[in-house]
Amino acid sequence: MRIYVVTLSDQLLANLIPILMDPPDLVVALLSSTMQEKGKDQVFADLLQSKGIAFDPRFDAPDSDFGAIKEFSWQIAETLEAQYPDAEIVLNASGGNKLMTLGLVEAFENIAPRIEYTDTAHRTIEVLHPEPSRYPMRQVLDVPTYLAAQGFRYLRAESDDALWRQRADQRKAAAKFLGRHTPELGLFFFVLNGMVNSAIQEKAGSRQLELANPTQRFHDDKPPYGIWQQALRELDKAGILAWSADRPLEVRFLGLEEAQFVRGGWLEEYVWHILQDERLADVRKGVRGTWKREGDSKNEFDVLAVHENVMLYVECKTGWEDYADLSYKTDSLGRSIKGPFGESWILSAQEPGEELHKRAQHHQFLVVGPQEIPHLRQKVQRWLDGGKV
Repeated sequence: MRIYVVTLSDQLLANLIPILMDPPDLVVALLSSTMQEKGKDQVFADLLQSKGIAFDPRFDAPDSDFGAIKEFSWQIAETLEAQYPDAEIVLNASGGNKLMTLGLVEAFENIAPRIEYTDTAHRTIEVLHPEPSRYPMRQVLDVPTYLAAQGFRYLRAESDDALWRQRADQRKAAAKFLGRHTPELGLFFFVLNGMVNSAIQEKAGSRQLELANPTQRFHDDKPPYGIWQQALRELDKAGILAWSADRPLEVRFLGLEEAQFVRGGWLEEYVWHILQDERLADVRKGVRGTWKREGDSKNEFDVLAVHENVMLYVECKTGWEDYADLSYKTDSLGRSIKGPFGESWILSAQEPGEELHKRAQHHQFLVVGPQEIPHLRQKVQRWLDGGKV
């Protein structure tokens, strides 16, 4: 029998990753009253149950007073040794504060054949006892599991649906074209967004949307030309809208999903395709779920990806936004779901302005403006290489 001992803290991923790399028969989790009040035991219990791993919480672990910490640590170590005399006991010293770590390491050195520490920043597991060594983390997290460790219940993602993925593949060339030419198409997006707003309305007596007025016109009676004409041809070829040089002022949207692609979905799909092409471990578009500890409050995320057990959160905007609300959402939600080592990015098809850049610098998220969107692949590659994006 193999038993894994952890101390739960705000960041559960450091405990979870080595468990999923080499699943034990039982996880014994030590919790202070603070972590118990935050419901970390239930979050961790649900995670382990979903993976078929038994869970044994031990409450009231002291997080101050080194004498009390040592006494508690020795009591836990001796109890486990007596209860499971033939078990292999491994201690992960990543959780808790420094005093708790010192007390546990001292107590478990006598009974644990291995004591380790999860170095999430460098993506390694450090072996502290019996001899110092290290080994690399393996990829064990997907988006739902990562979110679950952060207290977010994953419900579904748009990209989970096989039919949606098939349609997205049909739109891939159009999304890539718009992404490559974002700097030249700012006004085009503004005009097409206005057409979509006129084409879509809520159904009577319902909050559901419908494509009520699919046929729209360019109002200035000037036929589109140049890059606008190329973009319309790409959208027509992808089955998103109908446009012809014979009737250049008229655009007909071919469905509600297609109209929403024009209004902003293209940027999310562009990001999703780039991340998929770079073979990230798990990429999801249009993620929906609820927070477990906040009355099941709901949130949606444009694009989430996990690679080498680190999350990338991308928010996509094609219209003008309230910078304060946008930066607050990206910062607060980003910190809540990605942990200390993931990254949050905002992609804006319109020039975001100095205010958003200042907020991004203060809150430590990345803003990718229209001039940089065509080079998104290179930014993703630098992120994957661990370099400065």
